[in-house]
This record gives sequence, structure tokens and C-alpha cells, in this order.
Amino acid sequence: MIAALDMGYGHLRAAAAIATASGGSVVEADRAPVATADEARAWLRARRLYEGLSRAADAWYLPGAGRLLDFVTGIPELTAGRDDSAPTYAVRQLDTLIRDGLGAGLASHLRAGADPLVATFYAPAIAAAAHGALRVHLVVTDSDVNRIWAPLDPSRSKIVYLAPTETAAARLRSYGVAPGLVSVTGFPLPPELTGDGLRVAFASRLARLDPGGAFRTAHADEIRCRLGDVEFVAPGPPTIVFAVGGAGAQAEVARRLLSTLREPLARGELRLVLVAGTRRPVAERFEKWIAAARVGASVSVLCESGFPAYYRRFNETLASADVLWTKPSELTFYGALGLPLLLARPLGVHERRNRAWALGLGAAIDAEDSRRTAARFPSLLADGSFAAAAWAGFTRMPRTGAARIAETISGS
Repeated sequence: MIAALDMGYGHLRAAAAIATASGGSVVEADRAPVATADEARAWLRARRLYEGLSRAADAWYLPGAGRLLDFVTGIPELTAGRDDSAPTYAVRQLDTLIRDGLGAGLASHLRAGADPLVATFYAPAIAAAAHGALRVHLVVTDSDVNRIWAPLDPSRSKIVYLAPTETAAARLRSYGVAPGLVSVTGFPLPPELTGDGLRVAFASRLARLDPGGAFRTAHADEIRCRLGDVEFVAPGPPTIVFAVGGAGAQAEVARRLLSTLREPLARGELRLVLVAGTRRPVAERFEKWIAAARVGASVSVLCESGFPAYYRRFNETLASADVLWTKPSELTFYGALGLPLLLARPLGVHERRNRAWALGLGAAIDAEDSRRTAARFPSLLADGSFAAAAWAGFTRMPRTGAARIAETISGS
């Protein structure tokens, strides 16, 4: 059983990729029939609180909300030998909810069958294990994690952790999780985007991102060694995918992009896809701004009524995209596909850690100043900066996480 929660697209995306790789099925742990009516209401309250806090933290006129989000998502500095296992207030609150029955429905479903549990959000895994579920796996979806990802007494836990980075693994050990229960697998990217066609697709992307050939000339031997004999054919102009958060945070940045990039978009020199996910009100705002900008058919909106349809279309869009503009959520790991990342302002400490990780690898470009970044777009193409970021992500970020997680599950 692969359990996900509708607490942002990151957990749902990870679960869907694992399901594809393992042949398992995804259940939403916060909905019937897995969750009782009381549990479903508790999850809904938690989701509304977090989404509201995320939107408030993105508002310049509510600085206190940003500080509160930082407090909620806080992560201490990682120091060798330091013990950070003491439970925080949030850990104690979660434990209280579990004692009141949160996760009991999920544990009951697991006891009725023989399948292991794979969760992509901490609460279902910790709750199910507390209610007696065996063979529980927890997939971490950020490059570093808050103490809430480990239970009240980590030393007694049997949860198997699947971490995307060495830093996340070390962090879990500092929280008191037994080293033998932590494996570094990488983030579970969609298998349909990491298959045999990726090499050819990446070669075409490099050609669009390096129109003058500056990067390919400077790194010809390395590129040939990695990609072999491929053609650098670049049909069409570069495509930017702007993906806002599931909570609708930072959607206003899209208006600034349309204004700054209006001329190259109108001339057909760039394409832009504005991703609204499953949020129709966000999509309607995008459509209104597109009409006002008068950019023709070079800009489109991606919005679907439900997550499965959105997830499928989003993957199809990324397969032919060239640049991913996003806040540093779990989409940071998608740089492994050879998509240069333009990282908007982070929301929460975990996103700041994701941002620092990607920038440190050279796979991302700082896009906190959206107008300045959009204005620099032609120069980032001309000097090979986009191509360099794409190459760094393609060569330095892991992309076999889904297969490695599936293998771990099958051996449990």
C-alpha cells in the first residue's frame, strides 16, 4: 500500500512515481475508506492550516506569517555527534493525535492484508507504526528534514526511511533513528521521464538552451562521453514551465513574467506554460493576465480538475520543456532530468535547504528577483548558463530513486 496525503503535490507526486515503478496502488490516507470520518476531518483541518500559512508567508504585508512558517519547519544545524532526538512541540502534538486515534484506520487496513506500507508523508507512517502496523517505509521528500519526521521515541521505531540525500539521512540519524533503518535512494522521479528516451530528449534540450553552442564547444569531450553519438536538433523555441505551489503561493510572479517576457513571447521566440495544478481560480487569473498581455499562442495554462489528470499532463509537459521555474519544493529534484531550475523565493526552512542544495550542485539559478531573472533570459541562453545548469542537474543529481525504492519495498 502506497499512502499519500493531499498536503501539497510533492507527496502525491512521489507516491504516484513509486506506484508506477513498483506496480503498487496509491491510497489517500486522509480519505475514506482508509480514514474514519473523524480522521478525515482532522487531516482537512491540518491541510487548510498549512495552505493558509503558506499563502500568508508569501505575502509581503504579513511578515509574521513567514516567521511562523520558519518556526514550524525549522531544522537545526547539522553537527557531527550532536543529539537532536529530543521531541519538539510539533512531535508531541502529533503523538497526542495518534493516541486519540489518528492513523488507526490505516493500521487496520494494513493488518487486514499482507502488503508493506510506503508513505510519502511522515504522519501516516508514524501513526500506522504506533498502531501496530509492521513493515512501514517512509519516503522523505526534501533534501533535509524537520524533527517531525521521526516519532516521539525514535530509538524504539522500526520505520524504514528512504532518504533522497546523504544530508537527509544524516539528519534522521541525528534525530535518533537507527542507522540501519535509513537508506539513501534519491527522490522518486516519474519513471516515464527517466527512461530510455531521456538521453535524446536531453540532447535536444541542450541545443535549445545553448543556441550559440558555447557550452557544447567548451565541454564537447565530456558531453560525448556521457551522451554518446546523439544529434543536437532543436525544433522550436525554448519552453519555460512555471509551476506554482499546490497552495497557490507565488502565483503573482506569473504576471511579472508575462510583462517582462512579453516581446519574445509575442514574437514566438519563447514559449511559457503556467501551471495552476488543480486550482481553477489560479488558472482563471493566469488566463486573464495572458489576455491582457497580448502574447498570442506562445503561452498556455495547465490545469486539471483532479490530481491524476494533472500529474499525467504535467509529466507530458516536462518531457518537452527546457526550463523549470519553481519555488524550491520537491520539484527541485526534477533538475536530475536535465531541466535547469530557476528557483523563486523559498517558503519554509526545508525549501531553503532544497534551494541551497541545488545551487551548490550548480543545477539552479537564483530567481528570487523575478523581473531581473526574466530580463536576463536572453543572456542566460547566449552565455551557456542555462545549458551549464541543465548539465549539472543531469550529471550530478540522482534520478533512479523510484526504482531503488521499489527494489527496497520488494525485499522487505
